[in-house]
Formats: sequence, C-alpha cells, structure tokens
Amino acid sequence: MNGSSCLRIATGHEIDFALGPFGVSGDRAAVVDFSSPLFVDKQIISYSRPKLEPDLLGFIRPFDTLMWLLIFLAFVFVVLSACGILLARKLLGRREENREFRHPSEEDLSEMPILYITWIYGILLGQSFTVLNKNNTTWILVGIWLVATFIIGTVYKSNLKAMLIIPKVNIPFNNLEELVNQNDVPFILMGGSLVHTTFMEAEPGSLFARAYEKSSGVTWTYNEGLRKILYEHFAIIVDYTTVMNILHSFFSKTTKCPLWMTKEGIMSYMLSVSFPKHSSLKDRFDPVIIRLREGGILDYLLKQETANATYCLLPPGSEAPENNALQVQDMYGVFSLFLVGVGLSLVAFLCELIVGCEKKKSCRFRLNNNAETSTPREEITYISG
Repeated sequence: MNGSSCLRIATGHEIDFALGPFGVSGDRAAVVDFSSPLFVDKQIISYSRPKLEPDLLGFIRPFDTLMWLLIFLAFVFVVLSACGILLARKLLGRREENREFRHPSEEDLSEMPILYITWIYGILLGQSFTVLNKNNTTWILVGIWLVATFIIGTVYKSNLKAMLIIPKVNIPFNNLEELVNQNDVPFILMGGSLVHTTFMEAEPGSLFARAYEKSSGVTWTYNEGLRKILYEHFAIIVDYTTVMNILHSFFSKTTKCPLWMTKEGIMSYMLSVSFPKHSSLKDRFDPVIIRLREGGILDYLLKQETANATYCLLPPGSEAPENNALQVQDMYGVFSLFLVGVGLSLVAFLCELIVGCEKKKSCRFRLNNNAETSTPREEITYISG
C-alpha cells in the first residue's frame, strides 16, 4: 500500500476499509487503523528459476582442485620412484635373467624412463599393463599404485554418476548481502512496499541502505515486476505470499515453475485489513478475524490458494528425469579434451617422421662416406663374398 492509498483510507470518504492485506508498520499505523493480524508474511528475493546449463569442465567436477593436485603429485612420486629403481639397478649392474617376450625392437625399452611414465599413467587410467621388471621392488610399487588408482577411479566414477543423477544448479545468491555484493543480476523493489520504505529510511552505510543505492529502480505493479523477471532477467524483492500465488497460477496452467526465491527472508511483518482512523468497523472485524485465525481457517484457505506451488519449491535441478537428459553441449568438455589429445598425437607423429627422416639421411651420408673411403680391394672382396 503506497502513501496515496493510506491517505484515501484515512479520509474515510472514499472507502470504509481495504482488505489488502497490508503490512503493518509504525508509519502506516499513524494514519490508519489495522485489524487483528491475519497472518505473518516475509519479504524475499525472487528471480527467474535457475536452469541446468552445459558445463565444459563437468568431467573434472567430481574432485576439487586440491584433490587433483594430490593425484598429480602422487603420479609424479610414483614415476620418480620407478625411475629411481631403474637407476639403482643400472648402478648396481644387475640385470634380470628372465624377461617376458617382447618385440625385438623393444628389447631394451624396459630400461627407458619414458616407458615407465606411460606404464604408470596407463594404470591410473585403468588400462591393462605388463610388469616391466619382475623383481620384488617393482611388485611392491605396482601393488601400491594399483590399490591407490582403484580407489581414486572408484570414487571418481561414483561422484560423477551422482552429479549426473542429481545435478547441481548454480544459485547466484541466497540472501540480501549476497545480492548486494554480486553484479550479474540487477534487482528492483516494489514501490510503496514496506521494504521500499525501510530501505529508503535506512541508516547510511547499512546493508539496507546499500541495497537501496544499488537497486535498479522500483516497479509499482506485480505484472510489471513479473515481466522484468521473466524477460529482462531482473530480481525483485517482494512478499513470499505473492510469489507463491504466482507459482500456483503458472503451474496450474502450464505445469512449469518460472520463478525461484531465496529461503532466507529479508524482513517479516504482520498482514492486516486497513480502516480509517477510529472506524467502528474495526471492532466488528477483529472478533471474526481472531476466530478464523485461531480455528486455522485462514491458514487452510491460504494453503488452498497456493497448493500447486509446492512442486515449485523443489530445488532447481531436481526436476523430472526426462528434463535432465544429457545434451551435446554437456559433452563439449570431453570432446575438447579428445581433440587436444588427437592434436598432441599428430604433433608427436610429425616429430617422429622428422626425426626418422633425419636419421635416414645421416645413415645414408655415413654409408656414402664409407663407400668413398673404402679401397677397391675391399670392395672386390665384399662383392666376391
């Protein structure tokens, strides 16, 4: 109820009472009389309901940054340990007598650190492996690393599955302080409301004063406020009961929930019927209101008017499974990682070709030099042989 409405009621010439209901405040009580309270309401922040959005980095969300760092450090530690074992064996001059059969060109690859790195990395990804050196030290290292990677892989897959089944939606703010401190969602106030008046008269530097300074203006009708929420992506500070009524109407007609609201209220107040000062009707209304309130009739009627809004109180992201189907955008992160891997493989392949060509040129150059410096007798002997 804005100031002009209060003045019209105060004159007593235009209307006898206003059902409203209206929030009770000291300033309003100075010009009008309020009936016995109907119920208690609160001011909350309402905005467009958050939706699931594709996450390019969704595949790394099961672990936080610290966990990924610890996994990387564990991988480096195991690689260094394997290389240390290799170095120690070389220094001591020990060689294994029975080696598992491999391609002849890879006979001595077990001595190369790069193969240890790929071997340990393959175990981390759950790939099959072959123990390179069958000695007790290697078996111990393999056993510890297998157990660690099994636990890491199991926890990762479990967390990833849980995130896909019950995804989390980004909530921009949960209270007034977070609303004031963010810059992504502009917000407006309901003109003439209790919160509007309270914010205007707040002490400079207080949270309410900062909220009023940062607000993007006011709206004087609920329809205009709803339009700004749905089409211009504003947030609005409004009473809880009004939002519940809007959700009830929307869900009843479309089975959709366009709005979301913060659970933490900004301020609470009583709602009452307004009368002109010293109106005789107030004494006749109060006993009826008290009986209705104490008998639970008012609460029952309020719940009936907002019955279908209860579904919209479910947290964003907990909608029906058919609405949570994975989209192509959800796999962009994995596809990007795959393309990076393909690109790195292509670079490695080109490097191998270049190195191979250089080696062939070097070999041909050596053969030509040897042919030029060799004696005819040696050449004849080589041919006759």
